[in-house]
Amino acid sequence: MQEIYTVVLIGAGLFQLPAIKEAKRLGLYVIALDGDANAPGLPYADKYFIADIKDPKQCIEIIRPFRPAAVFALATEVAVRTVADICAELDLKGVSPEAAINSTNKKRMRDCFLRDKLPSPKFIAVNDTVDLDKNASNIGYPLVTKPADSAGSRGVTIVETQDQLAEAFAHAKKYSTSGEVLLEEYMSGDEISVEAFIQNGNIQILSLSDKIRTPKPFPLDTRVIFPSNKDDKIQIEARRIAEQAIVSCGIDNAVIHIEMMVTPTGPKLVEIAARGAGFHVFSNLLSWVCDINTVELLINISLGREVKLTKIKQRGAVLSFPSAKRGIVKKIENIETIKKTEGIYDAELYIKVGDQINPLKSGSDRIGHIIAFGSDRNSALEIAENAESLLKIEVL
Repeated sequence: MQEIYTVVLIGAGLFQLPAIKEAKRLGLYVIALDGDANAPGLPYADKYFIADIKDPKQCIEIIRPFRPAAVFALATEVAVRTVADICAELDLKGVSPEAAINSTNKKRMRDCFLRDKLPSPKFIAVNDTVDLDKNASNIGYPLVTKPADSAGSRGVTIVETQDQLAEAFAHAKKYSTSGEVLLEEYMSGDEISVEAFIQNGNIQILSLSDKIRTPKPFPLDTRVIFPSNKDDKIQIEARRIAEQAIVSCGIDNAVIHIEMMVTPTGPKLVEIAARGAGFHVFSNLLSWVCDINTVELLINISLGREVKLTKIKQRGAVLSFPSAKRGIVKKIENIETIKKTEGIYDAELYIKVGDQINPLKSGSDRIGHIIAFGSDRNSALEIAENAESLLKIEVL
C-alpha cells in the first residue's frame, strides 16, 4: 500500500484554496490552519484548526503530533515567516527563518542588496518623525514612503514635495507592524516582474511580466501582462539581477516573486518575495503562461521531490483591474456576457448597485478583475481590452 503523506497548509483563504484542492488531488492528507473559522478553504481539508497563522509556536504545537511531510503556504506574505520557523523546527524543506526575514522586512532586504552591490534605490529606515525632513532631503524628492513589513502596496505613497511627507509617513506607519518606515529613492520607468523558483540552490526563471500602475501618489497595479515585451537585453539583465537577489537574501527551496523598475540606467530591484505572486497570478496566470501546474510545483518543492522542467511555454495572459468613475453605483451592464466570452478565464465585480466607488488608494478600492488567456501576449491583451470595453458602470 502506498504511503499517504500529511501536508500542512498555513492559511486557508480564497487564494489558498487551490493549494488544498491540488494537494488532495495528489493523494495527500491535508491539514489546514487559519485564524478565520469561516475561511473558505477549511471545509476542503481533511482536518483543520483555527489558529493564529502569525504565531509559529502555536502552529507548531498543533501540527507536531501529525509529523507532516511538508508545511507550506500559497501566495500569502503573512505566512512566510511562520512557515519558515515551522520548517526549521520540524526539519522540513523550506525557506530558512533568516531568509524569511530578509524577504519580508524591506529594511533587511535593502541591506542585503546594498551589501552585495545590487541595483536598488537609495533608502533610509525611520521609526518616527525626528529628522524626518532631513532624512527625506538626503533621499531627494520625489521619494517613496512604505512600511518596512507589509505587502500588496499597502501604505505605499509617492511623495512629490515636502508638504506631503508627514501625511505619507503616517499612512505608511499605519500599515507597519514594526512601526518602521522606509524612505526610498523614487525610480522612474516601467515595472517588470520575475517569477522563479529555487530548489537545492538551483534557480529556474519561469516568466517575466509587465505591470501597468495607477498614477501618483498611490502606486497600485491596474494590469499585469504575460509575457514581458521588453527587449532581450533588458530581460536578460532582469533575469541576472533576479538570480543575484535570490542568492543575496539566502532564499532556497521556494517559489519566488521579484519586482523591478526598468529605469533609464537599467533594471533596479524593488522587492523580492519568497512566495508566489498573489491574486491568482501564481496559481492561475503563471500556470497557463508556462503550461505547468505551479501549485503542484510548490507542493513538490515543499515535499523535497525533485522538480524537472524540460520545456516552459510563454503563452499570453492578462490580469486587469477595471476602473470606474467615483460615485454611487447606479447600474452595471454586461458582466455576465464578459464571463461567457471566449478567452476570459475569470471575471468578477466586487461592487453592486448602491455601493460607493472610491479613488484607487489600495487594493480594497478595486471594483473587480478580469483575467484573459491567449495563445500569446497580443491575443490575451485584445481579449482583455474587448472585455473591459463591454463593461458598463453608471454612477451617481
